[in-house]
Amino acid sequence: MTALVLSMIEDDWFGEREFTLATPVAAIRRVSYDLSLAEPLTLASGSTMTALEIQWEYFDLARKYADEHGLECIGGADVGSEVLRRWESVLTGLETDPMSLSTQLDWVAKYTVVNGMRERNGLSWKDSKLALMDLQYHDLRPDKSLFARLNMERLVPDDGPGGIEEAMTEPPKDTRAYFRGKCLQRWGSSIAAANWDSLVFDLGTDPLRRVPMMEPLRGTAAHVDRLFEGCDSPADLLERLGS
Repeated sequence: MTALVLSMIEDDWFGEREFTLATPVAAIRRVSYDLSLAEPLTLASGSTMTALEIQWEYFDLARKYADEHGLECIGGADVGSEVLRRWESVLTGLETDPMSLSTQLDWVAKYTVVNGMRERNGLSWKDSKLALMDLQYHDLRPDKSLFARLNMERLVPDDGPGGIEEAMTEPPKDTRAYFRGKCLQRWGSSIAAANWDSLVFDLGTDPLRRVPMMEPLRGTAAHVDRLFEGCDSPADLLERLGS
């Protein structure tokens, strides 16, 4: 959804349509406390809309954008159509019965679990037991996490090709993240700093060496796999880059 909206922004698809919030940070807080989904938010134009109304506007524009420009920006027609289908389905669920999305949306799942505990034990929302549940819900250890015990809908497997464990250890092959990730895998102790657009190597004796990575689509596996061949050290890599 975010990638699709960014493409719409790049193509100036919104035109004169304006959804800028007058106070974005305050609006986020108001929305996060609004279980009715009816809280009016003031736009920069002075008009008001609810968060759900804004989402519907974005969705309608995205669907029209897809009809005219296609969905290559988010992986093609098959992936893009599924994104639009799920987007519409979730908005419909939020509009009719938010609790029906307890296996899809994180905030609904968390609310269902915590509120169930509160009602069963007659607790107030400020009870320390609920605060503990809040922490345990987000525990990343599968054997400790409350989230891990829920029957949440899963779109990506834990293991195997394209799985979560692979994504934790292997960088994507089609962006500059591949070059950065492979350098960190091989020579992490020799890298002084890493960010979106550069790597800084510390070879111990020489001045720090910065390798710029300004182009998002350079540094892919197709670009640099051959570069890595025969490089046994970061010094070898920097020498080959320099040549």
